[in-house]
Amino acid sequence: MLPATTDTETTDEIPVDAGDAPGAVGGGRQVVTQRTLRGGSAIFAVAIAAMGVLMIVRPDVPAVFMPLPASLSDGSVLVVLSGVGLTASGVAILVGRRADLGALSMAGLLTLGSILHIGPVRMNPGTPAWAVAFETVVLAAAAWTLAGLLRRMPEQVRVVARSAFSASLIAFGLFHFLYHAYIENAVPEWIPGHAFWTYAIGGALIAAGLAVWTGIQARLASTLLSIMFGSWVFIVHAPRVAASWSNADEWSSLFIALACCGASWILRESLAPEHDSYADGTA
Repeated sequence: MLPATTDTETTDEIPVDAGDAPGAVGGGRQVVTQRTLRGGSAIFAVAIAAMGVLMIVRPDVPAVFMPLPASLSDGSVLVVLSGVGLTASGVAILVGRRADLGALSMAGLLTLGSILHIGPVRMNPGTPAWAVAFETVVLAAAAWTLAGLLRRMPEQVRVVARSAFSASLIAFGLFHFLYHAYIENAVPEWIPGHAFWTYAIGGALIAAGLAVWTGIQARLASTLLSIMFGSWVFIVHAPRVAASWSNADEWSSLFIALACCGASWILRESLAPEHDSYADGTA
């Protein structure tokens, strides 16, 4: 959780420009307090820190966040170091000791991981490698958004982060259509209409991405996204982890879904309308 700040930490009330998303209309100023970010940032930080621990204990597993070339002799060492950095960043956000620096370092590491995904995507253009890359991109965007809410940063950072978040959602939606068979197999057997849910969720993700891009009902979209990703943790990923405790890939998928839940919550707070009562810490 993010506690109240001291004079040496980030200010408790942070004004942020509203209505400047690509294509958005309107304007004004909003005040975001750390209190409103506690839920989303805590979920996000726990998930990223857990992913960092997974990278430390299982550096042999291909890292989603840091896809280093297999030919790199010290690759496992770099994965472990990256895991340490992500874990430390997550802890900093959780305890509130220089949470802004924790968010910045997390954003930097995830951005580096996003760049490293370019190689695998170029080498495997006809595979889902690009969808995996966007998982890192969307979380990097959330980390930059959180950093921008915890400290004053150039407004362009927040705009670029929101655009990257939007593009990632659209990519996730397209993945549901292009690789529908894979998604259908991931839907739990007890849920009827696998094909329906695959296409419906794909369409919902694309619609949410467009909402975030245009600024039209963007906060509602991010709220629903947070609920959706959070439900996946319990409906889809937790049972798969329970069935295969030693499978690091299943743990990774669970942590990513949890991180996306927190990331959507953070995005929601960055889109808070001017009339909400952020000055007194109510959302």
